[in-house]
Amino acid sequence: MDKNKLILKNVTLLNTLHRYQRNFLVHSFLYYKLNETIIPDEEYDKRCNIMNNIIESCPDFAKTSSYYDLCKPCGETGSGYYIKEYPTEIITRAFHLLYQVKKPNEDFSQFVLRWGYRIST
Repeated sequence: MDKNKLILKNVTLLNTLHRYQRNFLVHSFLYYKLNETIIPDEEYDKRCNIMNNIIESCPDFAKTSSYYDLCKPCGETGSGYYIKEYPTEIITRAFHLLYQVKKPNEDFSQFVLRWGYRIST
């Protein structure tokens, strides 16, 4: 495989891993911090399995991911229960997704405040 194809393959794999890690973190935050779920458990498990398979099959490569330390224990525990603190961008994504699903009759900042969080500007 030539060098350019290998680079493209690695970039694609890292992008895929990041997507599944962000997804895992967003849905873990919703479930464990807000007691909300918007996807079935089976779908959550499927996504976690894909993420874990990438991490297990390419451990050195997976360590380059910015979410590696947060997501690696998921393979051992099968959940995100162990996460005590979530990155701000994950919390923001989670609230945006929940807001889209719930479609409340309030603006986004009021919606977030109702959960005890604030929007930082």
